[in-house]
This record gives sequence, C-alpha cells and structure tokens, in this order.
Amino acid sequence: EIFVKIKGDLKYVFALMDDETRYLIAHEVADRKEGHDASSLFAKGKQVTQTKPKVLITDGLGSYHEAYQKEFWEINR
Repeated sequence: EIFVKIKGDLKYVFALMDDETRYLIAHEVADRKEGHDASSLFAKGKQVTQTKPKVLITDGLGSYHEAYQKEFWEINR
C-alpha cells in the first residue's frame, strides 16, 4: 500500500500486483490501514486473473491473511 493525500485527507491505496510482470491487477482506496478488509481487493484480483495466486507477498497486515482465506482457501486443493 501507499499513502496519498486526496483533498487534504490522508488515504491508503492498496494494490494487487503481479510480482514478475509488475502488472497492476487491482487496487482500492481506503481511509485507514488498520481494519481494512482486503477481501474486496482479492475478489477483484480473482475476477481479473481467474486463478489463485501461487505466492502471496504482504507486509504482514492481518487482514490479508483473513481475506486470502475467505477468497482463495479450498478444502480440496
């Protein structure tokens, strides 16, 4: 994520990017980092790529783990 100022307010831009190509797959803007539900970001990414990521690299924000489980977890792998 990155920080941007929009109309004087600090916002957070969360981005989903392909690590090899650096292609921007999906993004969204949020008011806060903490408490941000990344599920919608991952859902957008899943819709664009039509696949599950092989590797997920994050900064360790807890909502990423929860969102990954919600959007990509499969009982039968």
